Amino acid sequence: MYFPGNLRFKRKCLFFLFFISCLFPWQGYSSGFASLKLASEARFGALGNTGVALFGDPSIGFRNPAGLVSGNSGMEVSFNQWMKDVQSGFLAFSIPGHGRGVGFHLLYTEIGNLEYRVVPSPESFGTFSFHEAIAGVSFAQNICPWFSLGVNTKMCYEKIFVDEAIGWAIDFGGGIRVSPKWTWGMVLQNIGKTAKLANASISLPLTFRTGSAFAFSTAWFDGVFLADGVKEKDSKWHLHVGLECEKWKSVFFRLGYQSGYALYRMTTGIGIQWRKYRIDYAYVPMKKGFGNHSRFSINVSF
Repeated sequence: MYFPGNLRFKRKCLFFLFFISCLFPWQGYSSGFASLKLASEARFGALGNTGVALFGDPSIGFRNPAGLVSGNSGMEVSFNQWMKDVQSGFLAFSIPGHGRGVGFHLLYTEIGNLEYRVVPSPESFGTFSFHEAIAGVSFAQNICPWFSLGVNTKMCYEKIFVDEAIGWAIDFGGGIRVSPKWTWGMVLQNIGKTAKLANASISLPLTFRTGSAFAFSTAWFDGVFLADGVKEKDSKWHLHVGLECEKWKSVFFRLGYQSGYALYRMTTGIGIQWRKYRIDYAYVPMKKGFGNHSRFSINVSF
């Protein structure tokens, strides 16, 4: 629900978020836990890994915890097939209500059949696996009817062969409902640390995201346009954009684009809604011989 509030004060808050997003100066650090930088569910994977300002889905706590104050209670399960032996799964719950919200998410990634060698040789000594797990609990609170803040705490686990590392992280997010059809969000993700992995120091992929979502209607369909700016380790700003078109309130067509990445640019997908259930599919073509990537998600509203 949208509340007009003080328009002048609202514009100042929006300008502040935009100003911070433009001047954010850090460059990041050497990082692990790469799955933290990826879209974990099919809808937002199809939309170019956007969604920092698209509130309401159960998975919003993973992208921007401030969005947990909106939408219905729900659950989302996602299955992702990356390159060949790279697979991941994602589970999320959210319970909004009375100007606040709580959420939970679990992300698991596995890479199997990695060949093991101790010296250069044509034959390997065997194979080993890589495992990564992220578990998070999120909380959000409305500061006023149109402005919310959120925090997400995460435990991180990584295992390569026989070596393990455990760490923690925290995300801080903010969201503004500028108008009934326009929202703005920003989030600083993965502030934290981990233990050493086989005596090697690793750190989390510190990431800053800011973006907007604008809903619109035409004579043929309802839609939403998304645009996110993403700042990652030792890189320039990346622009992520997405477009979702809804027909008959049950079929969703999606298209996305991500700038400045070597392996992928365009994304696409579709969603089917039936009562309180929604099934989403995302297709991400990858370059340089890495094949294509598919994601499937099931979303249930309570």
